Amino acid sequence: PAVAADAEEAQFNVVVSLYNAGQWEAALKKIGEREATDLSDAMRARYLYVKGLSHEKGSQLDQAAAAWGQLIAKYPAADDAAKARVAVIYLEYGRGKSAAVVAQCKDLNIDTLPKGERSNVALMYAEALLATNADVAATIAAYEKAKAYGADGNVVAQRLFILYMKQGARDKLLAVSANGVPGLDAAVVALARAEALLATGKPAEVLAETKKVADSHALYPRANYAAAQALIAAPGARADAA
Repeated sequence: PAVAADAEEAQFNVVVSLYNAGQWEAALKKIGEREATDLSDAMRARYLYVKGLSHEKGSQLDQAAAAWGQLIAKYPAADDAAKARVAVIYLEYGRGKSAAVVAQCKDLNIDTLPKGERSNVALMYAEALLATNADVAATIAAYEKAKAYGADGNVVAQRLFILYMKQGARDKLLAVSANGVPGLDAAVVALARAEALLATGKPAEVLAETKKVADSHALYPRANYAAAQALIAAPGARADAA
């Protein structure tokens, strides 16, 4: 058995060499030949993973997803199963198939991934949840986890700001936007902060935020309304803000 295993390892190395040389079609042909033989489950799993890579290299993305999907379904305990799941996530995210990304991420323990990959996968999962209109609380949790893993802070801040608005999480909205939100209209951010501050009883800060909305902006009337409410709530707020 040891000799047979060594022989199959040599065959597998030929496949890998073909793939690394960019000869993906030759690699697929060789894989097909090996799959027609009596292989162990471990070797079948390994061949399926490289089969997916070879299809991907040849831009045969449906076939790549199918190969990796077969590996995940048939050999979930194989060493390459987790790598196949991550590969599917990258593939489907790139194709805009958010539901497929969500499905794969739900069965993946992101903590087990290499450090540099955790943030990418966590952010893709959060973005996919957002795109599929998933539960707001679950989507927020996914973005917060992506942030903890080191995902792009600007992207996460933008998404969290909008989600906190939807959720009505005023304290979190104020915290994430304390220094502005890169990529978002400053007037939109200022008005959202003003309305959150109004609800938490801070009229002077409301007036400070509404001043950031230019009179030419479409939100200017709404900003004035927030300012008026702040003055009604605390007439001395104008002097405090000044």
